Amino acid sequence: MLAACGGEIATSPDAVRIEPFWVAQLRAPQSVVLSNGLSNPVKYQIRNESITWDLDARQLTDTAIVMLRRVLDAHGIRPGAQPDKTVTLRTEVRGGMAMFVLVPTVAASARLTLHADFGDGTATSVDGENGSGFGVQGAFEGAIQSALHRLLIDPRFLAYINR
Repeated sequence: MLAACGGEIATSPDAVRIEPFWVAQLRAPQSVVLSNGLSNPVKYQIRNESITWDLDARQLTDTAIVMLRRVLDAHGIRPGAQPDKTVTLRTEVRGGMAMFVLVPTVAASARLTLHADFGDGTATSVDGENGSGFGVQGAFEGAIQSALHRLLIDPRFLAYINR
């Protein structure tokens, strides 16, 4: 119901998951530390007439980290005190739209970019997008999942992790 009324949107890493087959091509075991490159809130707004939804890119990045950490852990790629590798993630909101279909239903779309900086100085960026009939939160959760899927098949990410 909150998604229909506007306000602060917080994504949940429990809403969607990354299936294990997405990480089957990654070398394991090894230690990889994931961190959030956004140390402060980075606010974005999605507006529809008089309704505004607020998002924080730092919180979106935290969601992505937890989602990715879960599937990596299950595959044998875990954080360690002396990690083999580090990946710093940052989410950038590229756009979004929301409209009321039937109150309180909100159809929404979301676009974002997930930036990944690797410990060897290389980097990559992948886009994620999603549409949802379950509001702004669902659209952004799906966009995070989409970006993580693309990260897990990105040639620069694969080269770094599998080195």
